[in-house]
Amino acid sequence: RWLNARRAHQRVSRPWLDTDTRAVLDACPDAVLGVDEQGDCILANAVAEQVFGRREADLVGTPAMQLLPDLAVVIRD
Repeated sequence: RWLNARRAHQRVSRPWLDTDTRAVLDACPDAVLGVDEQGDCILANAVAEQVFGRREADLVGTPAMQLLPDLAVVIRD
């Protein structure tokens, strides 16, 4: 659990995400989730926060399959 909290903190600080990119993501009218190679959420825009009812800091580190269970069917098939 401590490791997940640490990973989430490291990801939320995201030095690789510049302010222009963040502005574009937050201006998007659709929910946007970034997912890493392990399938964990690494970023979410403002609309995604509204859709999932959770702050980005709470979404980061969550497995995408947990957030979008229907995605498992698409990947499996």
